[in-house]
Amino acid sequence: MRMIIAILTLGLLTAWSASAQETNANWSFEITQYAWLVGPDADVKVGPRSGSIDVGFRDLIDYTDFAAGLLVVAKKNKWGVWMQTDGIFLDSDNDVTKFDDFGTLKSDLVIVQAGVGYQFDSPIRKCAILDVLLGFRYTSLDLRWRPADGGGSLSEGVDLFDPMIILRPHFPITERLAFNPTLGIGGGNDADLIYVLNPQFQFQFTDLIIGRLGYRRLYYDVSGDKASFDGTLHGFMVGVGVTF
Repeated sequence: MRMIIAILTLGLLTAWSASAQETNANWSFEITQYAWLVGPDADVKVGPRSGSIDVGFRDLIDYTDFAAGLLVVAKKNKWGVWMQTDGIFLDSDNDVTKFDDFGTLKSDLVIVQAGVGYQFDSPIRKCAILDVLLGFRYTSLDLRWRPADGGGSLSEGVDLFDPMIILRPHFPITERLAFNPTLGIGGGNDADLIYVLNPQFQFQFTDLIIGRLGYRRLYYDVSGDKASFDGTLHGFMVGVGVTF
């Protein structure tokens, strides 16, 4: 599967490079750093221990030790590359975690989503555009479970790589304000199913400064003998970046 994705991605990059050489149009870039107030809502299994985590909005600040991300978009003509990278460090407590015998679950995640694709004029609304990308999601997950009953701690590390189809429509609202969600679905390699729902608004403060505000929801359905995760990482995101 990784070989297939690599070949398809290489083919798209080659086509994009060939298209870029046929025109003198300039590159355009966006680099935005954002904070993601993220919490899980999932059924989790680590070794013989299993339970559920359901973190509401009021618990997100307590649950999140650190969460930040970087969005990079590069375009030339109709072709483009999109990448979103997150580092997330979560630490549960007994108020929001319902595990057998209760305890503490710490989760360290590194998530990379990326894609290469083509921009189409959207038929939904005049002046709107739609980026269709072929990409992937890579997740490195480290789970550490410490039961409150004094039992032995358990830890598991998981690396996931799955292909995705990603849609990024762009709907202008005013001259500087636009609705620019990210939608994607995939799986079939390490995860049974993954998706991303990320409705967000972008505001071009100046020709250089851009801001983003939205809500982000990443879903995983991962089954394994040693560890499993069925649920979402969700929360509000806000970011400021540059365009040039």
